[in-house]
Amino acid sequence: MGSCHVLHFSPTGGVLKAATALARGMAEARGCELEFWDLTRRQMMPPVFADGDVALLAGPVFGGRMPALMGERLRDTVQTGGKPVPAAVLAVYGNRAYEDALLELADWAGAGCGFRVLAGVTALAEHSMCRSVAAGRPDAADEAQLEDFGRKIAAKMQQPHAEVPGLPGNRPYRQWTPMPVTPVTTGVCIACGRCVMRCPTGAITIGKPEEIDPARCILCMRCVSICPVQARSLPEAAQKAIAQKLAPVAQVHRQNELFL
Repeated sequence: MGSCHVLHFSPTGGVLKAATALARGMAEARGCELEFWDLTRRQMMPPVFADGDVALLAGPVFGGRMPALMGERLRDTVQTGGKPVPAAVLAVYGNRAYEDALLELADWAGAGCGFRVLAGVTALAEHSMCRSVAAGRPDAADEAQLEDFGRKIAAKMQQPHAEVPGLPGNRPYRQWTPMPVTPVTTGVCIACGRCVMRCPTGAITIGKPEEIDPARCILCMRCVSICPVQARSLPEAAQKAIAQKLAPVAQVHRQNELFL
């Protein structure tokens, strides 16, 4: 019965882990296959949608918003071609707040790409800049809950006159200014090139991985998370500032949420 297309922007893996659990539940309930589309890739073949297909669009929360690059990739490569493809949106955040991100993603999916957004989900994952916050999430309990959410979403998608849900957030979206820093590289770097190849924006210089273009870097933390020798990190001052900002929520156990 069609395919479940998972369109994800997951620089450090947390979004993909949560999206996979949610999509498993959707696919299991519908009896369909999963197809994954990585929006962090600088080049991606556009998905083609057929009758009976559904979709899940999943991204990380950056300062209460979705990363602008994800929106650009969706607009440039993902269109339903006029088909009324039912979709769910998933905003994954690191325990602080998701603010306008879920609504923004739903707007991109609907008006931007042509999906019919019938559900929204927010889920927790380890904070990409301070891994001790929401550490280990999504854990086994989260994954089980997200699978159950997926089954509920699939049931709604079967309804012929399912209504579009109200989602939390505000328009215009909150203003967000990124931190004016880039990751730094230590002398233990082995110049393997992994960060160069997998940087979503192409911000890292080929042959000189210690050089990062600040105009391109979106501080997604992929290069830090995938370095095999842990040669990359945020500057120490930035790490301390982030830890201080997150201290009030560091021990809070937030819940995943489903909006139908």
